[in-house]
Amino acid sequence: MFLTRRLNALLQSAAPRRARLRRGCTLGLVIGLGAALAACSGSSDEEEAAAPQGAGGPPPGQSLIQEDAIRDIPVTQVFEEAGGGRAIGFLPDAETVWAGNFVATVRDGGMDLYNSDGEIIANMSGPRLNGVATAPNFALRGVSLPLVISVDANTDQVRAYALSRQEETPSLFDLPLSPIEIEGGAASVCVYEEGPGYVDIVVVGQMARAGIWRISDTGGELVNASQRSGFTLDAPARACAVSGADIIFASPSAGLALVNADGETLAERADPVVNVAYGDFFGTRRILVTTGENPIQLYDPQTLEPLEQIELVTALSAEGVELPGPLAVSRESFGGVYRTGVLIVEDRASGTLKAVARDTFARQLLAPDEGTSETR
Repeated sequence: MFLTRRLNALLQSAAPRRARLRRGCTLGLVIGLGAALAACSGSSDEEEAAAPQGAGGPPPGQSLIQEDAIRDIPVTQVFEEAGGGRAIGFLPDAETVWAGNFVATVRDGGMDLYNSDGEIIANMSGPRLNGVATAPNFALRGVSLPLVISVDANTDQVRAYALSRQEETPSLFDLPLSPIEIEGGAASVCVYEEGPGYVDIVVVGQMARAGIWRISDTGGELVNASQRSGFTLDAPARACAVSGADIIFASPSAGLALVNADGETLAERADPVVNVAYGDFFGTRRILVTTGENPIQLYDPQTLEPLEQIELVTALSAEGVELPGPLAVSRESFGGVYRTGVLIVEDRASGTLKAVARDTFARQLLAPDEGTSETR
């Protein structure tokens, strides 16, 4: 069993506490139980100006990657063993950064909630869930309540859950959400933008359709979901990520597509792709892709040109990632070694989540090639 490991701490473990999923709650009951939560503030860290991307790249169809060159980046921490992650999300707490949470949907159904030490502090049973969109500061009846949005794999319906941190044992509530209708049902979701009183999400359809919906509390019995845009994709997608105002779609049949908010295709690349994430590493922006095997592929977020290949390798007692699966990047602070953010990847070989501090990832990514890469 993999236990929590920190580079700056002794080996430690903790028995998980189990959360309760309270079904059939009215919106009023959710508000009543969550009303004592303090409102959270906004983004927690300053960023350098974004570096220009795409300039000086290779001709179309040619790669910047040196053949067989793979850059090694050390794993910071192995999380407590769980049931594997179908999707990963972040719920930072801007007032008390070390109190933030990581969330992962479980392969057999439900969701696990982790603290910033990688320990499971709560979980819920439920359906298998595809994709995760989080809103750490969602305004519900004037109360800031962390929100998790995902897709029920059994019904292809978008569902919402609210997290209460008020009690000693955290509680996840099934939040009543107005139906989101998309042709063929929903396949996945990702966050497009969170603003005062709302969160915009990208909904990926089972067919070659996608769109942006605004989730907000308008005072009704259901949390409101209103469609802002809808468009047709060149091929059905199964995952998405957001880079600025543009959306990256991952299709098992067609590869990557970069699309703007109006549905216009900006770039395409027919490379193998299973999972996709976007990361800003202090101005160096990358699309991260897993393909079902090592290494992880990195692409330019403006041109979709391949840039680097990386493997997350063993460091001290933190074992490396053998078979990278779902992954996600946050630039928010979770305190300690994650004070500037974190990359989390599921190792499908072990079913555990493994993390790399964002500043460690950036430092290794930008380091000179000599001494930081292996030729394999």
